[in-house]
Amino acid sequence: MEVVEENLIKYFQLSNEMNVRVGMRSTILPYNILDISNMYEWWIQNINKYYVTPFNEYSWVNPTHVAQPRHLTLKVLPKKCKELITDRLYGKCFIIRKVQHSIDHLCNYMNSEDHTMYLDDFKRFTKVMDKRGIAFKDIAPDIYNEIF
Repeated sequence: MEVVEENLIKYFQLSNEMNVRVGMRSTILPYNILDISNMYEWWIQNINKYYVTPFNEYSWVNPTHVAQPRHLTLKVLPKKCKELITDRLYGKCFIIRKVQHSIDHLCNYMNSEDHTMYLDDFKRFTKVMDKRGIAFKDIAPDIYNEIF
């Protein structure tokens, strides 16, 4: 992660020397939904520190959610997980309306349908992915404990 952050900061700094526009288009799924506010905080802090223009309503931030495969969408999460996520994120009161709107949109999308019929596929996939590096239980223990 340090390499990614270092490279982003280099792009931010380049905006002071040439016409470079940098934006955030993160992909949100059950593994990182609870970290989205940290992503925004890091982004805003570093835009304000290094980028030619401070973060504002016109800054390019546009997270998206996974739509396929269905077992990786936010909709696959059980009701208790959705409630936990909604409680932590919805209406968090970011100063910039654009940020709050995108978080609220993700919560609304997640709560719009029940796709728990794909939860077993999510569990199988997660177990395979956990063998490759960082374990889901370490990055999102609250969600992990509700599912597994």
